Amino acid sequence: MNTAPFTVMDASAGSGKTRNLVKAVLAQALVQPVALHALRPVMAITFTNKAAAEMKSRLLEYLVDFASDKPKENELIGELEIELNLSTMEICKRAKDLLKYILHHYNDLSFGTIDSFTSKLIRTFAKDLSLSENFEVILDLDKLLQEVVDHVINQAGIDPDLTKILKNFIEEKLGEEKSWNIDGALKSMAYKLLEEKHREPLSDLREFSAAQLLEIKKRLEQKRQVKLESLKTKNQQAIDFILANGVDFDWFSNKKKGIYGYLQKGLNGDVAGATTISYRNNFIEKDSWYAKSLPQAQKDKIEVIKEALRTMLLDIESHAQTIAPFVLLAEKINKNMYALATLSALDQALNTLEEAQNILPLASFNHIIN
Repeated sequence: MNTAPFTVMDASAGSGKTRNLVKAVLAQALVQPVALHALRPVMAITFTNKAAAEMKSRLLEYLVDFASDKPKENELIGELEIELNLSTMEICKRAKDLLKYILHHYNDLSFGTIDSFTSKLIRTFAKDLSLSENFEVILDLDKLLQEVVDHVINQAGIDPDLTKILKNFIEEKLGEEKSWNIDGALKSMAYKLLEEKHREPLSDLREFSAAQLLEIKKRLEQKRQVKLESLKTKNQQAIDFILANGVDFDWFSNKKKGIYGYLQKGLNGDVAGATTISYRNNFIEKDSWYAKSLPQAQKDKIEVIKEALRTMLLDIESHAQTIAPFVLLAEKINKNMYALATLSALDQALNTLEEAQNILPLASFNHIIN
């Protein structure tokens, strides 16, 4: 007979899987001469409770038939005779003993689903996994996440930080012309908590409370504004320098699209635009500051200031390149901070419910067993 540690049967519906599965169980059980040792080494795992129940029912039907005076399943008995090298009489005797044992020790009959098996396995090591031994796996995630959303919404108006977060989150959604349905928006976001690809980033997010995230946003914005102000100051100084020397921006090459346009970018906080001097090739490489048709008097005034102005422009460009990474990153982080803080609040609410109700969402359960 087959001595492999386990047997996999994969076939389409109606092909006789159940019969062959039960036959395999009978072969494993009846090879033991003593019923006490027959079932404990045997386990049958399938996908649904219905299939598991059918296997149990079929096993008992066969055993009842084998134990009777006139068995009807002669073909199956014949197959077992060959596989086990036992007589019909011996198979029927062991079947009768096994049936009697099962009726008194039904829990030893290990037929179940993959989920029930893994659940039992995890409960065995619950302490090592920091889980309660009587935790419940939740399959209805929609209902669970609705409870999470309700919990967060109910805290609005009580927790000032959470209230501020939700208020700004809603305003951002309205500004994006997305759904004003806060309940639906929060539930959609809550589903991210259970997605495998978000699990690791969210584990880092749990280190911060809502208040801490708001404080991070505040400090990032303060630092961003300081850096932008330093850029604006340099640009304003360059503009003042040009005007103080009686030079009009229209006198330069490309007129107001050139130097004036570039300096306006910095003044308006466009740090990305300030990282490269507009028409840089003209002013810096080619030393072409004005058109040949410009009156000589105006050319002379530009000649007087161009070297100092070149230095100022290069300084502005370099400064913009230095501060741009932080300014742009802080802008992106702060743009999503209320969404992150909302996600953090939902995550904390989910953890609160899990601990209070001693439950484990199916997604979290699957993550543990994987």
